[in-house]
Amino acid sequence: MQGIEYGSPRKEQNLKAYRTISLLFLALSIFIQILQGYFQRQLPRTGAQIGNLLPALLTSKDIPSLKEFRLSVVNGNPAELTGVWVEDLLAYRVVRETGWSVPAEENSASIYPWAEQRGVTVLLIHDNLGGSALYELEAGLHIAAIYGDGQTVWYTSRGLSAYEAQTYSAEGFAGPFRAWDCATCSFELSVEDIQQTHFSGSPHLAFQTCLSDSERQGLVVVEADLLAD
Repeated sequence: MQGIEYGSPRKEQNLKAYRTISLLFLALSIFIQILQGYFQRQLPRTGAQIGNLLPALLTSKDIPSLKEFRLSVVNGNPAELTGVWVEDLLAYRVVRETGWSVPAEENSASIYPWAEQRGVTVLLIHDNLGGSALYELEAGLHIAAIYGDGQTVWYTSRGLSAYEAQTYSAEGFAGPFRAWDCATCSFELSVEDIQQTHFSGSPHLAFQTCLSDSERQGLVVVEADLLAD
């Protein structure tokens, strides 16, 4: 069988196809980098979406026992965080979402990828789908983090921090921010300030949900440290 000679029409077609595919991959890579940069300049929105308001749901006080909840979230994977539980306060199932999407199911939380890449586990949950329970997660309360094999790791809450956002959209909070309870303070905290203060540093557990009233929108962050033996 005669081989394809260099410079033949078929060879030229193959080279053109290769160049086209290479350019498409390059363009896709640049687009992904731009998209990642855009989302890193915002914090996920963890409340009712603008233009698509979800029904406000009361936080259930019918919290299962730790044993019952653990049995409901085990999947056999010892490396996967599958649930978090606080006695008489909350029981969140942890699910994997695409990017920084927040689950639309009640009492379900997702992991914030930006923080996970830095060794910190941050759970995102809508305030009107169970996240409002975090408003009561006071300093000193114990939090059970449950893994797929049933292993339970305990944390202690540091208490909550609340911020008002000056600008926000259906996609996220672009900042700047100020302390929620300081109406006279300037909006001078950036997204990066919030991320560096709460979602980076030494490994720990954290939560983010939304906070709002008739005039303001913002977020609540609760951090927790590994409970010493």
